[in-house]
This record gives sequence, structure tokens and C-alpha cells, in this order.
Amino acid sequence: MTSNLVNYKIIYDNVALLNLSGTGKHLVSLALIKDFDTAVRRAVNDKVVGLITVHSGNCFSGGLDYDSAPEAVLVGAFASLIASLIRLPFPTVARVTGQACGAGFTLALAHDYLVLSTDSTVSLCQNELTEGHEVPSFAAALLFGKFPRSVAWELAVLTVPVIPPNYSPISDYVKKYVGWSIDDVATKLLEPAAGRVGTAYSAVRKSLLAELWALVKPTTTQA
Repeated sequence: MTSNLVNYKIIYDNVALLNLSGTGKHLVSLALIKDFDTAVRRAVNDKVVGLITVHSGNCFSGGLDYDSAPEAVLVGAFASLIASLIRLPFPTVARVTGQACGAGFTLALAHDYLVLSTDSTVSLCQNELTEGHEVPSFAAALLFGKFPRSVAWELAVLTVPVIPPNYSPISDYVKKYVGWSIDDVATKLLEPAAGRVGTAYSAVRKSLLAELWALVKPTTTQA
């Protein structure tokens, strides 16, 4: 499946590869949210054992496209997309080889695993404050669900980019998978997890990210 914004295909017969296509900033607009969600639903229908999100160009996502829709509508749609990722019955991986800012960082963190390259262009930053916007409550909950509170606070308030080689202050979270290729992710991480795919997998994710799930669940029509 291909759109102007998202390219979807199956690799290794049972792993979904979702590519944010084009060389732009992949700003999170209503159109990108729709295409991304369509690809996620396609992965469920294809009964894959895992999903990898990658990007073309040097930017995973530059954040919300505030010019594409009213901010409240855009943030609500983005929350629904995060809910869709949480509900998935299989593991998800974001492989970032460039910049991920604001909502782009949130989107990457909403995957179960974050795989970063050692390239010097990689930079991650929760930069809503520096851009004059609030950090959405669900994005803050994701930070506090993934990292120690001091680290989550630093990411949200200090807005200092996370960069190679050690990716401080999230080095403990990402160091195991730094430098992994798409093939590494598919064959070493996702395919071996095939036996754990199912509703119980999504239930674990909802439990571990309970605060986040409570915030995004009301925006969906499914549990």
C-alpha cells in the first residue's frame, strides 16, 4: 500500500515495514495521521508479527503541522493514533536515523522499541515549549511511562536534544539496539517474538503505560 505520505509493505513474509516517504519533515498533519492509521490497520489485517516504522530523508518527523488544522483537532487526532499503536497485538519498532522533534519524538516513543543509528545527524527533542506550544498531557504521560521522572522532566522542560554517541539521558533505554539495521530488527527482535503476538501483548502494553492509555482511550471507539 502506498500513499503520498506513507509506504507500507511486508518484509520477511510476516513483518510490516511502514516508511514515512519523501524527503521533507514528515509533519504530523491530519493527512499523515490518516495514512499512518490506515497502514497500522493494514498490518493488523495482514496478521504480522511486528511493525517497523522508518523514514526517508533526514527527518523522522518535525512535529505537529499546526497549519494543517485547528490545534485541538490535530492533537485529538494524534492522541487517537497513539491509542491505535497501544492497542496493537504485536511489537512495534521506530527506527530513527535523523531528527524527531515534538510530536515526532512522541510518535517514535509510542513504539515499543526505539532503534537509533550512530549517524551524527540523529537528534531527538521534545521541543513544544520552545515552539510556544504545550506538551500534550498524553505526550507527557508517555515520557513518565518510559523514563525515570527526572529524565522525563529534563526531556519535557529543558528541551535539550538527545544525540549520539551515548544518547544521554535515555542511553539506558536505547543502548541495546543502537546501530541495528532493519534486518537486525526483523530477524533478531520481531520474528523471535512471534509466539507472544495476541491480545495479551496489547494488554501488557496498556498496563505498563496505564496513565497514557487512560488519557488516549476516550478518543477511541474500541477498548
